[in-house]
Amino acid sequence: MIKENVGNLLKEMLQEVDYKEIILFGSRARGDYSEKSDHDILIVMKNNLTIREKMELSSILRKKLAKEGIDADFIIKSKKEINYYKTKIGNVVREVLKEGIRL
Repeated sequence: MIKENVGNLLKEMLQEVDYKEIILFGSRARGDYSEKSDHDILIVMKNNLTIREKMELSSILRKKLAKEGIDADFIIKSKKEINYYKTKIGNVVREVLKEGIRL
């Protein structure tokens, strides 16, 4: 499934939550993926979520995408967390912000 379709599906699924942006990263963003590659996705939330809320949201999204035949892994961070981690060398958030594709 092409990036735009995944982005549109996620935007539809996230209508009821207060998210800021969706970023595709990893092999799907770089273009060096195989048929078996999953979709690595960072969801930036406007507000903080508890760990439990992040896990629940990730689980719901993963299950809904699986029904569409899409394998996905999620990182869910608040804007505040993104601002903290974006300067940390070696942190995945920093790399996602540099190389990811905004959907």
